[in-house]
Amino acid sequence: MFEPHITVVGGSAGTAAELTATVRSLAGDRELIDVTFGPIRCSTTRHQCVFRLIDPSVELFRLRQAAVEALDLAPAAYKNQGEYPRL
Repeated sequence: MFEPHITVVGGSAGTAAELTATVRSLAGDRELIDVTFGPIRCSTTRHQCVFRLIDPSVELFRLRQAAVEALDLAPAAYKNQGEYPRL
């Protein structure tokens, strides 16, 4: 069971402490982002059995790009996941 959260990017590696510090740094540097929710969806993908898509925005994709850079993710590692921001 997960607390409600918005997944911006996945596939990161590192210790819990390292990831927590990186996410806190990213969050601390940003203003709040307004999001608009799309429909509720179901999937057979692990950890995505029920989720809600978030309509894309420039701010959300800037945050995603900052996270990719901060977590040092190779473009192929996240591009092919078919990931879209979701709740």
